[in-house]
Amino acid sequence: MRKALRFGVTAIAIVGTLWWIYYSLTSHAPLPWLNGWMAIPIASCSIVPVTWVFTSGPSAKEYGAAPLGVGTVVDIQDTNITINNRPQMRVVFTIRAQDGTQLEGDLRKVLSFADESRFVPGAVMPVRYVIKPRRTYVRVAENIDDAVVADMLTKARLADGSLSPADLRVAQSGTRAQAVVMSMQPTGEVRALNAVLLVGLRVTRPDGSMFDTLVHHAVPASELTHYQVGSVVSIRYFPGDEQNAVIEPRLG
Repeated sequence: MRKALRFGVTAIAIVGTLWWIYYSLTSHAPLPWLNGWMAIPIASCSIVPVTWVFTSGPSAKEYGAAPLGVGTVVDIQDTNITINNRPQMRVVFTIRAQDGTQLEGDLRKVLSFADESRFVPGAVMPVRYVIKPRRTYVRVAENIDDAVVADMLTKARLADGSLSPADLRVAQSGTRAQAVVMSMQPTGEVRALNAVLLVGLRVTRPDGSMFDTLVHHAVPASELTHYQVGSVVSIRYFPGDEQNAVIEPRLG
């Protein structure tokens, strides 16, 4: 249906334009090119590109069967296409698949005012992705609970080696708490293309008391600014083993 619509509109535009050329060449009017048929090539200049934009890429059925991953926005680019006086943007994602692999894909859409605050570099959200020969297409997976996304990201980090099995147990079963970043130092180590930081934290226990700890945390380059001194992060820890804490994935 999508291909039929795309090529149908294109065919009508071509035939209509050829008819306008023929009519103009055979007309005896003073200004033969200025006639009612001129509306067809003029309209085609906008209708054909818009039709191809909205009918290109995977179908809804393909997206429905596509794998689910965790996408991090890394860049936003103007495609130089305008629809209803608003620019279409290309949102570039780094996608963490559930098996731990990473790939890059993009979403192209006209961003609403709400989207402009949602799609910012560093934002993390669940996505479905379809891999094609020349491009990986991305669509945001709506109505996925944050806890599910966090669990997916945690398991992906285990699969790619940026999280140990011991850390996974803490991340899944530990006590949740808020912590303030007191220090942040790059270690020079890289895990799964992510820089490993040594983060000093001051953690507030559920009873209001505090303790300090150091945590190694693998962070994508796009998220480094979220671990500056003074930032607040969520962590997990076991009350009997407070020095082995895990920073929870940052969402949103």
